[in-house]
Amino acid sequence: MNPKPPASSRWLRLVAPALASALLVGMAVANAGFPTAEDAEPYHARIMDLSLETPTTFGPWESRPIPVPTSAVELLRPNAMLSRQFRDTTDRRHASILIVQCKDARDLSGHWPPNCYKASGYTQTHVESREWPGLDPQAAPIPGVEYTFDIETEDGPERLVVANFLIVPGVGLVPDMASVRDAGADPQRRSLGAAQVQVVTDGSFNRAERDVIFAELLEPHAPLINAIFDPAAP
Repeated sequence: MNPKPPASSRWLRLVAPALASALLVGMAVANAGFPTAEDAEPYHARIMDLSLETPTTFGPWESRPIPVPTSAVELLRPNAMLSRQFRDTTDRRHASILIVQCKDARDLSGHWPPNCYKASGYTQTHVESREWPGLDPQAAPIPGVEYTFDIETEDGPERLVVANFLIVPGVGLVPDMASVRDAGADPQRRSLGAAQVQVVTDGSFNRAERDVIFAELLEPHAPLINAIFDPAAP
């Protein structure tokens, strides 16, 4: 930075305190309109209630809870977390679903398949941007990313395919973490948090089979997903 000319130094010393005060006042006025964490509590309470009401059996699917590691809970500080393994009782199909919603969007920023699965010993072997049909016939497609991970186990190689998308309240369903980070940096949206949805299948299913499983497992969770997306919903 170039030094100020001597003639301006005295003027700057005089006006700097006034400028600083004006800036602080302006910031206070601007921030007065931002929703606070307290303002968002009814919304978060509604999401929590809906997460507890999601069905554990539907159609041919039955489920059991998947324990979430304590370290992940401590990292995410979730308001609502749903983690279940589903099995089709009439077929060989199986998959798991994870929905995690945080009160502060910044808490979700580290929970990302390339981070989490690699940390558990998996190798990412493929990544593909996807669009799945919306949650109802009139809804926009769901943008997301499908990740493929491989791991060597005592029983031989295993493969997982993770269909992942995120939810930013008031913005919509988004495919990647950039929008979540934007929400975390925006005081007007930060207190509404964000959410992530994952449907995980193994490598034995082809793309069409995975897409059918994705749709069947998401349908009963549509009320929860839509409520996270729309904070103004009753």
